[in-house]
This record gives sequence, C-alpha cells and structure tokens, in this order.
Amino acid sequence: MAKFNGYVLTEKGRELLAKGLAGDKIEFTKMQVGDGTSTTDARNMTVLVSPKHDILISNISVKGGRCSLNAVLDNKNITVGFYVKELGVFAKGNDNIEILYAYNVSTNPDFIPPFTANNIVEIEYVDILIVDQATNVTAVIDPSITYVTKEVADETYLNKDKQATETVPGITQIATQAETDTGTNDNKILTPKKFLTKVLSLLTGYIPFSKGYKNQNSTDFVIRANSATVWTPHMLEMSNGDTYTGTFHTNGNRAYYKVPNRNNGNWNEIMDSSDFNNLNTTMNQIVGSYIRDMRLSNFVENIINSSSERNGYILTNVTRNHGGTLDNVRAQFRALQMNRGGNWYNVPFA
Repeated sequence: MAKFNGYVLTEKGRELLAKGLAGDKIEFTKMQVGDGTSTTDARNMTVLVSPKHDILISNISVKGGRCSLNAVLDNKNITVGFYVKELGVFAKGNDNIEILYAYNVSTNPDFIPPFTANNIVEIEYVDILIVDQATNVTAVIDPSITYVTKEVADETYLNKDKQATETVPGITQIATQAETDTGTNDNKILTPKKFLTKVLSLLTGYIPFSKGYKNQNSTDFVIRANSATVWTPHMLEMSNGDTYTGTFHTNGNRAYYKVPNRNNGNWNEIMDSSDFNNLNTTMNQIVGSYIRDMRLSNFVENIINSSSERNGYILTNVTRNHGGTLDNVRAQFRALQMNRGGNWYNVPFA
C-alpha cells in the first residue's frame, strides 16, 4: 500500500484559492500520476516531473473548508509499468487556465503493472484538499464512470442524517392517510393510493363529468344550480331519454323555441304579455283604413212620392200615418256612420 507525504498547495494553487475566497470559481479538472522524483520545493511545482497517466475525477464533496476528490486509477491503457511516485491535482479558475493546484509525493509508491487479461489493477485515490471558505468549488466529473465506491454511495444515496427538501437530497417518509387528509405536513411524500383516496373524499357529493347529461366530450359545459337558479349557456336542448324533444333559446332581446313537430322543426318566437298588449291596442283602434265602430244616426223622414236616394243613409221604416194617399206615405232614414280616428263620419257610397 502506497504512502504519501500529503498534499502541498502550489503557489499557483494558493493564488487560485485566494481568488476563490474572493468569489471566483475553483474547478478541479483532473488528477495526474507520475514516476518522477522532485528536487524542487513542492510549492514551486507547476507540472509533475514525469507524468504518466491522467485520472478523471469521479466525485467531489466539499465540507468545512475541505474538498474531497475521488478518482480511480486502472491499468487498462498502461503498456509499460511504473511506480506512482508523484500525484498532482489540477484546477482552473474564471480565466479557464489549468494549473497544478496541489502536489504530493509518495514515500512508498505503488507499482502499476502493464495491462493483461490476468493482471487488472484498480486503485481508488481519495484526495483531501484545503479550499477554506471558498463557496464556488466544483469539479469536472468523468461521465464514463459506471460505478461508485461504497463511501460515495452512502454519502450520495443514504444521507441518513439529512432530511430531504426541494433542493437538498436526503431521506424522507411516506405520509399516513391521516397526514394526507390533514394536508399540513410538508416533509413527507404521498403514495398514489393515498392521494386518490383523499381526492375521492373531496369529490363526494359531486357528479363526475363522465356522468354529465348527454356528455359528448371534455369541453362540454356542466350545468350549475342552487335552490333557486340554474345557470346554462344561451341554448338549452331537452330530451326524453335518448329522444330529442325540443330546444329553448334566448338572445338578450327575444326568446325562441323549436320542437320537432311544429313549424317543420324551425324556430318559433315566443309572445309575451307586452306583445299581446300591443296586439290588443292594434285591434281596438283604427289604424290607417281599419274601422273600429259603426252606428246609425241623424233621423230623416221624407214623403215617398217625392223622395230620392240619399247618400250614406239607410231606410229604416215606412209609415202611413198621414193619410191614405201616396203623398201621405213617409219614408224614415238614418245616416250610416263610422268611427275613424275618434271621429264619426257618414259612410259614402261604395
């Protein structure tokens, strides 16, 4: 098992950390292993002495001013074996220039043999680095990683000490039916069955839309009513079971109806008391040439022997009370009058 002295922040790493404390990003990009031996102060290192293999980062965790990086070194692409004598962590800031952030030296290096079918090596490195109070610390994570270590899995998926929220992963509980019905607990989740039970209880007393009268589609209106009023659209169609019986329609001014066996199923206007009052007024007065009343008036009596036709008069009686001769026979007439516009007029000849 290899032993390392521990990471030392390079001068470039310290500069990046200072920028991170001021708000810049610190993005760890990779780890790198090599077999070189440095004679330079680790703080002044800018590259590994003899780099052999880059390792992509598989996980990052930042807590309490320290950053933990996970990476797995394997020998699948190693053709010549080497000893891991040096280890470096690389990062970049807002300027996107990659620098050697920290450098580590092994006092008892591991040997990485070349890859063969019978000689497969995988070594996990967990590197702890200081990031102090820097808040924007991330890493470039290898998208090809198909497995995680137990420690990473426990931290990522178990989180037994964390309560899940909208933004923080963690554990949660399933709400009971009583908690679902109350609806005040925001820290537990619902199952579909409990949710459905709650919804159905809220809909008790309501008619399902699927049971709506002559419902044809999901866009139909549903009739609303109380003990005194029913609200409907402006056209009300009525049926007796599946048999159409008629339709009532209003437009804000008039009301109409139609039924199958009247007016060939076309619309009929409904007359109200106002319409009948207007009709009665028309029928009971003279309008234009219409006559309201007629009467006999203006009595006239003439001797038959000398009488002639009188315009607008009607013969009403013949008397012989004045002698036995023709000259003594009298004809009695009355004028035929009509009422037009409130005035009486003699009726002329037709």
